[in-house]
Amino acid sequence: MKIDTSAIEGYADMTAEEKIAALEAYEYDDGSKYKNAASKANSEAAEYKRQLKDAQAKIAEADAKATEGQTDAERQIAEMQAQLDAMKRDKTVSEHTAKLIANGYDAELASTSAVALVDGDAETFFANLATFVEAQAKAIKADMAKGSIAPTKGNPDSNKTGMTKQKLRTMSPAERARFAALHPDEYAELYK
Repeated sequence: MKIDTSAIEGYADMTAEEKIAALEAYEYDDGSKYKNAASKANSEAAEYKRQLKDAQAKIAEADAKATEGQTDAERQIAEMQAQLDAMKRDKTVSEHTAKLIANGYDAELASTSAVALVDGDAETFFANLATFVEAQAKAIKADMAKGSIAPTKGNPDSNKTGMTKQKLRTMSPAERARFAALHPDEYAELYK
């Protein structure tokens, strides 16, 4: 291995005797200082690594002990949450069922419609709505057929249905509205 003369201060300006003296005084570094430092650093790193493993094992053990005690509590909390969610769902279904029945649905159709509404099953909900609307239309037609008024004999221009103001007052509001819709001129004539 060669000596780096640039590391000796003023080497280029020295005389031959001074150069020999400087070279004799020069301490050659064989790298043992660096090897010793690296060896020391490696053993310190190994010690820190062992300490880290021990700490991680202790933390894992503590977590395991804490989890053992919490699993029963967590399980109970999860069960209670599930029961609460089921009760909330049942309450919502009941409320929707009551509202649908109040709007004219029969109990079974209202119940299945409410469940579909809560579950987000739009297809079933709208199918039930169509069934309800169809049943309502049939009921209205049947009521209209029952309550139809026979035409009177005589002048076709005067009071076509034979309805009087007194008869109209005895009708239910729905029947009066139906009469007004079917016979708007006669209705207006009666209330003139």
